[in-house]
Amino acid sequence: MRTCAACVHGNKRLSSWERAAILNRVADKLVEQTAKVAEMIMLEAGKPITDAMSEVARSIQTFRVAAEEASASEETSRLPT
Repeated sequence: MRTCAACVHGNKRLSSWERAAILNRVADKLVEQTAKVAEMIMLEAGKPITDAMSEVARSIQTFRVAAEEASASEETSRLPT
């Protein structure tokens, strides 16, 4: 729990653009390692490889959307009131 709390506290010091960049890098790494990650899912969960590949693709999409949301939160916080 202390580690989680430290990560959350440290994350607050990052700008939304920095958080978005990190999320996009995670997605990029998943793209690079899709076959390897899907194989791990297949072996661990006993899923067919096609299902495992779909799961990785969905994860990539989730990280990309989260990155867009992080960027959008910076933009909306700068809108004049």
